[in-house]
Amino acid sequence: MSTDSTHPEPAHVAEQRTLDELLRFWAAQHPEASALSNAAVSAEYQLGCPAWLDYRSIDVIVDQLARRFLTHGLKPGDAIAIQLPNTAELPLAILGAMRAGLIACPVSMLWRAHEIEQALVHMPVKGIISVHEFAGYSHGDMMCALAARHVNVRFIYGVGTNLADGQTPISDLFDPTISYSTDLDIFNEFPENDLDDVALVLWTVTSDGFKPVLWSHRELIAAGLQHVLAADVTIADRLLNPYPLTNIVGITGLFVPWLLSGTHLSQHHPFDYDGFLRQLCDEEISYTALPAPIAETLLRDGALVSGELELTRLGSVGWPEANTTIAIASETPPVPVYDIRNLNDMACHITARHAGANPAALELGGVHSLDGQHGPLVLLETRVRGRIQDTGSNSRAMAGSLYIRGLSVPNSATLTQLGHISRNSSNPWVHTGIRCTLVEDAANSALCAPPHAVIYHGGTVLREEELDLLYAGYDGFDDAAVFVVDDPVMGKRILAAAVPAPGASPSLQALKSYLENRNVAPFKQPEQIVLVRQIPRDECGHVRRDALLQQI
Repeated sequence: MSTDSTHPEPAHVAEQRTLDELLRFWAAQHPEASALSNAAVSAEYQLGCPAWLDYRSIDVIVDQLARRFLTHGLKPGDAIAIQLPNTAELPLAILGAMRAGLIACPVSMLWRAHEIEQALVHMPVKGIISVHEFAGYSHGDMMCALAARHVNVRFIYGVGTNLADGQTPISDLFDPTISYSTDLDIFNEFPENDLDDVALVLWTVTSDGFKPVLWSHRELIAAGLQHVLAADVTIADRLLNPYPLTNIVGITGLFVPWLLSGTHLSQHHPFDYDGFLRQLCDEEISYTALPAPIAETLLRDGALVSGELELTRLGSVGWPEANTTIAIASETPPVPVYDIRNLNDMACHITARHAGANPAALELGGVHSLDGQHGPLVLLETRVRGRIQDTGSNSRAMAGSLYIRGLSVPNSATLTQLGHISRNSSNPWVHTGIRCTLVEDAANSALCAPPHAVIYHGGTVLREEELDLLYAGYDGFDDAAVFVVDDPVMGKRILAAAVPAPGASPSLQALKSYLENRNVAPFKQPEQIVLVRQIPRDECGHVRRDALLQQI
């Protein structure tokens, strides 16, 4: 698609503007243009935000949220956790935090106290925004209990109805027709945010553990521009976002491109394939991104050539791992496909798929660049560092780890401080931990595997050692450890190997109840327990998984 000549190019719009200033820009450019939709979200998940909002309305809502945060004493540079479903309230809450100069810390709706406690160790927040009852779980009660244990948390804001005791309601702020007097919200002037101020925190799991990744406005915009340039996102598009704005794909692949292009964004929660197809049709969506297995199903089942859809491009999202990427036939797909690889939540790699290409292979080198005053500005560059190894059958290949750098790679991948991020002129390479082997006869591409002791499970990244400790803590086991099996949809299925305690009759349901009582996220529960004689460990106590699998 081509940008209308009457509208500025996204790269020009982004110059010297923070993310909330991009919203302000488009609210001034076309205030009545459709901006954000909640219409397809089922009634049970709606929290009160209007079904359709134009740019003027969302700018008003973001102002109202920012004023309330500042009125309550939150200060620029303070962090605020946001746990909301993937409805219109989530992007608005993130932008409201940014306009107040706060650091938005969106967390998954599947996280429970166990995961949020880990996050609060790294990222002490001053405020929390959450729902109360949602999909059968009391998030409000959980957040209030967490706040009681963390004295730095000053406010627990509630969205929706029937809030928990201790939650301060802010649902009224999502109504753009309400005008608040200055005796309630005294801040009419907002802080001047710098492009290098930390705007957002996402999370990564590496072999070393659970870590925050701090993103500045500048880095988020560069990462979003990578998607805009690759998929040619323009103001004429209508975007559909099925990804919670808690990971890099939802944020840099759809949220930031929406703000850069000034187009329309539709939210989708929870994921439902038939409902998603209806939304594609009813809302005349032209671009979306989906997990690779679902994207490939959509490409194969003929829906894209039915004549009922306006879809013109499709993102196929996966981890950089060969067995989770489903290659389609060599012929040209019915619409252009863009392979998006999540590089351990430190960056996204996006390339157009061509007939005969191997979608499982990750291209190396510079991916996208912009014209700068002193030459090209590379948004993302990849390389493999390692050594030549024997691969069998008298062949050898370069094997090592994936390194990344560029404007779209957060400097905070190696830092943990809050506040202002200084751009490092040396533009250092960042080690992702992703294991790579160069593709034979194609030195510019590599086949990848997760970092050591890390599991790609659906859309989440898990650490083997954490699951080992969780499962072994159940009193029905003498010892336990996680093991995985390949799955074409989930990437890896999670199972538990266990040595039963003397006289115990452990069951899967009892283990799940134990994990629920420990407030552990449901995606960490195993599908099955396999009883074994022993859990083989090395002299340091680490599980020897190869030896474990020999017993299974």
